Amino acid sequence: MSVKRARRIALALAVLLLPVTAALSAPPRPVFVPGELLVQFHPQVAAATRERVLATHGLALLKALRADGVVKASIPAGSDPRALASRLRRLGEVAAAEPNYYRYLDAVPNDPRFGDMYGLDNSGQTGGVADADIDAPEGWDLAVGSPDVVVAILDSGMDMAHEDLAANLYTNPGEVLNGVDDDGNGFIDDLHGWDFRDNDNDPTDPSVLCASHGTHTAGTVGAVGNNGIGVSGVAQNVKLMPLRAFYVSLLFCTAQDSDLLEAIAYMRVMQVPISNNSWGGGPSSTVMRNAIGATRQLFVTSSGNVGSNNDAAPSYPASYALENIVAVAATNASDALASFSNFGVQSVDLAAPGQGILSTTRGDTYGLLDGTSMASPHVAGAAAVLLGDDPTLTPHEIRARLLRGTDPKGLPVATGGRLNLFGSLTLPSSTVVVEVLPQGSTAVSPGDTVSYTAQVQNTSASARVVTASVRAWTPGGIVVTLQGPFSLNLAPGQTSSGTFSAVIPAAAPAGSYRLIGRVENPTDAFDEDQVIYDVN
Repeated sequence: MSVKRARRIALALAVLLLPVTAALSAPPRPVFVPGELLVQFHPQVAAATRERVLATHGLALLKALRADGVVKASIPAGSDPRALASRLRRLGEVAAAEPNYYRYLDAVPNDPRFGDMYGLDNSGQTGGVADADIDAPEGWDLAVGSPDVVVAILDSGMDMAHEDLAANLYTNPGEVLNGVDDDGNGFIDDLHGWDFRDNDNDPTDPSVLCASHGTHTAGTVGAVGNNGIGVSGVAQNVKLMPLRAFYVSLLFCTAQDSDLLEAIAYMRVMQVPISNNSWGGGPSSTVMRNAIGATRQLFVTSSGNVGSNNDAAPSYPASYALENIVAVAATNASDALASFSNFGVQSVDLAAPGQGILSTTRGDTYGLLDGTSMASPHVAGAAAVLLGDDPTLTPHEIRARLLRGTDPKGLPVATGGRLNLFGSLTLPSSTVVVEVLPQGSTAVSPGDTVSYTAQVQNTSASARVVTASVRAWTPGGIVVTLQGPFSLNLAPGQTSSGTFSAVIPAAAPAGSYRLIGRVENPTDAFDEDQVIYDVN
């Protein structure tokens, strides 16, 4: 058996989890890092108390992570990490405790069979169905993206010098290569992202066994368009921020939760509006869920590659019940659900092309990959185009436009539809709009009372019924409902308003709080307006 063939079989076992009969067999996928726990303490717990709790249970601090209150600790030899985590969760000081889980990529390589990109524009060239695509050329007539929009690619790294990616590579405007942390974010010389596995500023895609996964997903999001080279991303003009966490271990391309948490915290610090996350597997993680919510970004992720129903058997992170997550299934060139794709009419949002997807690979090459990993970046790229076209959109408004702009295909996902870039760009404006107006200063302190007016207007010529709410999105990603949700019956052209107040809790941590008004109905209304309050 050739080395190349052995590598293909190993990766198929490692990534797709489909049965393969071959001379080379991979060991079972490990579930978590031996001898380690992740412990998240409540924000008010002092450092000395944290050290005492760890020491009392025989844990040794390995690293304090940037995720709120999370530490990585070693456990006594011979201890059962899950049993120890269960004991720690009973303590009043501990918000969460769990093993340091491994996560895996959601893709499998495929020998090249054709040289075009049916997912963007399908004429039936691969034997599929004409127009089983996301209508990218039609969408590009309206918008192609913007260099002001950054999309983080949390993956196996990216070939930053690739001929079709280099011009869209993110550069940190606050950093120069001088051995100094110029922007004060805790990372020295993070000019083009970060490698959270090797803890350095070179997030290059280094491993053959990871099948150019990060480079491939990056190309689908944002390979340079109209440059006469190779392929085009869904967002032809965008900035790609590579964040590497995945590496090869025992023939598997995997990542540890501790590294993923650091990368997710970095997105939050850098205020990245959109990320692509073509990975998953393993049990639910409270720490991971909290970290994703805290980003306050649009977190696009793959649904999973075992062909199962996520409603019955959840797959994480796709199955976390967070409003900023978009979970994506995969379709083929005939607009059918790909055989490997996970699905779920409650827990998977929409589908996108994910079988036989042509994109960039390491070393100025191009190749085909299958997987929900390939579907997810189509959606992340579309999100970037939407935000570039209208920078005022909130993460939830982008999500709503992506879901409501789909082509209805009767697929087993919440929308029943497949991504359509043109449909999302041309979605009619919300028939009912909301405006939140602060009454007084937006620079406040704990204990202060803030007052605001929420105004809802029906802009249509017929009556509308909407659900209205006002919520606060804390710096830690916690959503607190302040008003509603309640139903409003609005006559044509009617405006309804109310003035409300809320007290900033005495223990509220400092930071930026988003006060968000929302109106929505299932058919033709979804609008948000937000005011930023800075708590000192």
